[in-house]
This record gives sequence, C-alpha cells and structure tokens, in this order.
Amino acid sequence: MLGLGWIVALGVGMSAEAADLQARIRATPPGGTLHVPAGRYAGPIRLDRPIRLIGEGWPVLEAGGRGTVVWIQANDVTLEGFVIRGSGDSLTDEDAGVRVENARRVRIAGNRLEDVLFGIYLKNTHASEITANTIVGKDLPLGRRGDGIRLWWSHGNVIRGNVVTHSRDVIAWFSRDNRFEANTVTGSRYGLHFMYAQDADVRRNRFERNSTGIVVMYSERVRLVENDIARHDGPSAVGILLKDSDDVEVRRNRIVWNKAGIFWDNSPARTDAWNEVRENLLLWNVVAFVFQLNVRRNRIAHNYIVENLQSVEIPGGGTLTGNEWTWDGRGNFWSDYVGYDLQGDGVGDVPYRAEALLDQLTDRYPQLRLLAWSPAGLVLEGVGRLLPLFPVRPRIEDPRPLTDLPAMFRSAFPREGDGPVVWSLGGLALVLLGGLLIKAVRQ
Repeated sequence: MLGLGWIVALGVGMSAEAADLQARIRATPPGGTLHVPAGRYAGPIRLDRPIRLIGEGWPVLEAGGRGTVVWIQANDVTLEGFVIRGSGDSLTDEDAGVRVENARRVRIAGNRLEDVLFGIYLKNTHASEITANTIVGKDLPLGRRGDGIRLWWSHGNVIRGNVVTHSRDVIAWFSRDNRFEANTVTGSRYGLHFMYAQDADVRRNRFERNSTGIVVMYSERVRLVENDIARHDGPSAVGILLKDSDDVEVRRNRIVWNKAGIFWDNSPARTDAWNEVRENLLLWNVVAFVFQLNVRRNRIAHNYIVENLQSVEIPGGGTLTGNEWTWDGRGNFWSDYVGYDLQGDGVGDVPYRAEALLDQLTDRYPQLRLLAWSPAGLVLEGVGRLLPLFPVRPRIEDPRPLTDLPAMFRSAFPREGDGPVVWSLGGLALVLLGGLLIKAVRQ
C-alpha cells in the first residue's frame, strides 16, 4: 500500500521530494518547526496547522505554471527562506505565490517570489506580518497582472521591508489598521492602493516609476508620512491621488518628478471631514497640485513647492475656495513667489496668487503647456504681467507664503536626473529670448 501511494503521487506530477515535504508537514506536531533543505519541491504546498516552515539554502517551491504555490489555512504559521515561483496565470482563480485565508498571526518573511500572478494574498487574515520579501510578477501586460501584495478584509497587519516590482498594485480592500513601512514598489501600476480602507499608516516607503504612486479611494484616516514618491510621468501619472477620501494626513513626503504631485478629486467627501497636507516637498513635477473645482476642506500648509513647471492646476479653470492655506499663521513656500518680506520673519508681506496667464490657459487647454519655458511662452507671460489685457483670476491665494527654504530640503534635492536638464533648457530659452530682444532694440 505504501508503494502504491508513492506511485499514485508520482503519477499526478508530484516529485518524491515534494511528496516527502507534504508528508513531513503533516507529521510535524502543531506548533513545531520544520527545516527544509535546499532542493526543488513541486506545489501546491498546504499548511493547515500551526507550524514554522524554515528554508535552508533557498529551497524552491514551484507550481509549474498552474494554480497557487503555497496555501496557508491555519493560525500561527511562519513561512521563511524559500524561493516561490511559477504560479498559474488565472485572474479568475487568483493564482498566487502565497495565499493565506481565514487565519491570524501568520508570518511570511524573507522569501523570494518569482513569476507569480498575485504575490502574497491575505484574505480574512489578521494580526499577521509580511516582511522582507522580494516579489516579481509575471511577464504580462499591465492589465493582465495580479497584485504584488493584496489584502482583502484583513486587519491589523504589518507589511514591512518588501520589494515589489512588475506587478499590478500593492492594495488593501475593505481592510483597517494596517501598517505599510519601508517597502519599495517599482515598475507596477499603483505603488500602493487603498479601496474602502480605514486607519492605515504608510511610512518611509519608496514608490518609483509606476503608473501612479499612491491612490487613496473611498477610504478614511489614511496617514502618508515620510515617503519618497518619484518619476511617475506617464499619460495619467500622479504622485498621490486622493479620491472621495476623508481625514487623510499627508506629511513630510518627498514628491519629485511626477506628472502631477498631488491630485484631489472630491476629497474629503464627508462634509464634516478635513484632510491635512503639511511639510511636504514637491519638486520638479509638471504640476505640483491639481484640484477639481469642487474640492473643499483641505488644510494645505508648510509645504515646499519648488521649481515645478506649474504650481496649481484646476482642470477647466476657475478659482478654488473653501480650503485653508495656513497653519499657525504660516503658509507654504512657493518658488515662483514674486513678493517680499520686509519684516524678515520668513513670511511674505503680500499673498501668493497662482495667476500666471499661461497657467490659466493650460487649465483649459493642457496642450499649451508645451509652450512653458519656450521663448513664446516667456513672451506671453511677460506681456501678461506688463500689459494686463486679459483678465486673470487667481486659482488659489496663500495669504501667508513662506520666503525661506529650509536647509534640510536644499540638501535633499536630487543631484542627478532629468530635472536639471529641463531647467537648463528653460535657461537657454531665456538667453535666446534676451538675444532676440537686444537685436530688436538695436534695429
């Protein structure tokens, strides 16, 4: 009977090593530890009892392109030190590298996941940890990929120190009290995505070269603190998108070289809620802030808006009202502020108004942004200031703009990249325009 069992196992495609591993898992008492030596083990591997499964020498668990590689369906499971690869590619079945269901206190740490549709999927899983894993999605078009890390109705989890690339999103659906810390997400759709989530804490992560950095939708009490969000410059790229979300805190983030730095769409949605955006650096973005005209109840202060192609955009035009632009009597630093500070207290004596003529035109005709930093654009802006023939209404007004840029932000500017090239071209345009003016005067 034992020999017949081995024949049947091998007949359905499971190697002797994999059959031995599943048998050893079943033989391990609840709460025990099983050390797995280097080798190749065919999935699916099922962990349905409390166990610590520890890989030594990077053993490989692989599913050969079918189904989910590792299923965890028990409390108090640890999975550590494995290469997990080759899940199926069915979005309907949600094939994954590691799938955890109906569990608590699960720890998935220090694994390498490769060629997986969904990377790590927590479903109805609470008080668990996903730490120090590397996750690489399948080589599929963006619309066919699964999520690198997905939480569905999963609360009180910690996602820390993971590296995710070539996936769709890192996402939390209908989940609360989760912490995302020191993760890196690149080459994906949304670096981090919240849908109907509450009380999330997002700190010291890096999101770079995705379609969009962080998306907060229909969520409440999400805190985004000290994250690096850079180089999201595709057709609809945004550093941070806030849509129909309430009591969101955005503080001390570096938002650099994105098509749009922060985009507001009906946020907050509740009439008794406020969002706070403070102490962020927005540098070298095409547009720093984009607001839909109906956006109200945001406190936006102590931010540093530096050398963006455009500071504020309101698609379709108009003047934004119902938001607060100061905190403790101080507003924001705007590098295009042309006022003065006679008292020397670091606060401008005249308000900052976003009212450049070219910017006003680009609100209605975004294609005109091609003129920015060009001789034609500079001439248009100069004429608009010297000969105000066209009525220009300020899109926003900061009554107490800051005039000093802190040293910590000066030293934090990227030293390499495309930003200096853009502004050098702008300087070249100024030189050419000056030459044309001098020639005209001489003639």
